[in-house]
Amino acid sequence: YRDFYVMNYATSLTAAYALVEPIVCGGVSSRKAVDKFTGLLKSGGSDAAHTLLCEAGVDLCSNAPYRAILKRYGEIFDELEAAFAASETVS
Repeated sequence: YRDFYVMNYATSLTAAYALVEPIVCGGVSSRKAVDKFTGLLKSGGSDAAHTLLCEAGVDLCSNAPYRAILKRYGEIFDELEAAFAASETVS
């Protein structure tokens, strides 16, 4: 198990982002996203994690969740670079 810790950590973050992002962004689908998320929580360990995530709308076998989180990481890095650049001009 320890050999795969990094992979488990990365896929868990990816799944969490895919579940929470529609809720945080709001919009018409946010209620549906909340229902899917609470359904996942209620399901507990009743089935394999991949199966439960797929039922909640997150398929970790597809590229979509990974592309979404990488896009978000890129946005965060852009924000950090802008903040660092701004702080350098103030100093």
